[in-house]
Parts: sequence; structure tokens; C-alpha cells
Amino acid sequence: MKRILLILFLLLLIAGAYCAWEVFGPTVSAAENKYFYIKTGTVYADVKNELKSQGIISGTFFFDKI
Repeated sequence: MKRILLILFLLLLIAGAYCAWEVFGPTVSAAENKYFYIKTGTVYADVKNELKSQGIISGTFFFDKI
């Protein structure tokens, strides 16, 4: 019985770690020597959408929080 509980606990721990990585893990990925230019007058929503479409940010939830 203790062995089953230990295995279940370890599986839950691994699942929790994976979920935490997905939520709090790296959200920015930009290639080296690649630049993102923001033109004067560009609004926040356009910048956010362009970052998302180029794959520089993986999601906008935490991007909006900062």
C-alpha cells in the first residue's frame, strides 16, 4: 500500500512540475542576432500580436501582466 502511494505521489509531483514549467517556464525565444523593431506610433496591441506571430513570445497572458 505504501509503495502505491509513493508511486502515485511521484507521478503527481512529476505532473505538477511539468504544469509549472508550462506556466512559469521560458516565454521568450529569440534567435541570436535577430532584432525586433517597433516603429514609432505602433500601439501596444500591434506589438503584442507581431511578437506572437513571429514566435518570439509563446503566449500573451504573462506579457500583459508585466
